[in-house]
Amino acid sequence: MFGLFPNKNGNSKEKKHSKGIIPLEAKYYLKISFCKNIYEENMKYIIITILAMLMLISCGDKKQYNEEEMEVYSKKGQEIVLETFGVLRTHLMSSIQTGGIGYAVGYCNEEAQKLMDSMSQVKGVKIRRTTLNVRNPNDVPDAFEREALLVIKESLTLGQSLHPILKKLDEKTIAYFHPILIDNPVCLNCHGVVGVNVDSTLFKTIKELYPNDNATGYKMGDLRGMWSVRFTLGEK
Repeated sequence: MFGLFPNKNGNSKEKKHSKGIIPLEAKYYLKISFCKNIYEENMKYIIITILAMLMLISCGDKKQYNEEEMEVYSKKGQEIVLETFGVLRTHLMSSIQTGGIGYAVGYCNEEAQKLMDSMSQVKGVKIRRTTLNVRNPNDVPDAFEREALLVIKESLTLGQSLHPILKKLDEKTIAYFHPILIDNPVCLNCHGVVGVNVDSTLFKTIKELYPNDNATGYKMGDLRGMWSVRFTLGEK
């Protein structure tokens, strides 16, 4: 078969060849066979590449959906924080007017968390405040909250603008973390420098209520902590 080669007249005749030398027509056949293998391999590569691109596009659509979903929770988190802060501030200012700063400290100890628990129930979320410098032991941050607090603290140290943090903790939970700054002189009455902003009588009351208090020594503009709002996915 390899010995057939067309002559000038179009007839075929057998061509003898030395041992180990591949006839010309055999070379053509091998070349065609080799090219065919290359073509098949390339087609496999092209098909795999197309499938991979389709998967990426699909993942991209999913990511886009998640980003839109996260935007909903970000907006909702901000609304909840502002509303809860407004209610808490109203009650706190009312207690100050009623019995002064000392009375307000007692109010915060007994009623602030109850108010946030009530708001949590109404909103269908979990609302709390947390900080790196704890006064109430119930406000100790968990691992996720501590990480967010450190990020916010570093941003403030570097002079960067502070922004809320939205984080998907697991397949069912999204957390919204909102910075709390000492931005009102009233805050320094309880959290400022002892002997300068916090008088000794009030500090004694604070230590009675919170023996391990670590929430004084602040000045205006310092990071006090953050709001932590947790959503269950699917509940907006």
